[in-house]
Amino acid sequence: MQNTDNMVTFVPFYLPEQYQTLLEIADDSDLLEKTWEEWFKKHFIFKEEMKKKGLLLKEVVIDIEELHNYCIMNNVSNTNATRSIFTIQIASLGK
Repeated sequence: MQNTDNMVTFVPFYLPEQYQTLLEIADDSDLLEKTWEEWFKKHFIFKEEMKKKGLLLKEVVIDIEELHNYCIMNNVSNTNATRSIFTIQIASLGK
């Protein structure tokens, strides 16, 4: 999820108290880690690897209810691709 204007890669950050809801509503939940702790560990490793490659990362906190409403309003599936687009849109709004 990269914004080439500023060379910033936006990455979604899920709150621990909302992660279970994400698993319940995601259409690709079978591809997600089963717990927030597992997800966070993978997220942390990814961030470290990207920093080593010189990429500037910015975490974007994703509100799962807002994501769910976005999917409904736009008639799109809640998949990794949709979550990436949503992350970029939220980042561009400065939330």
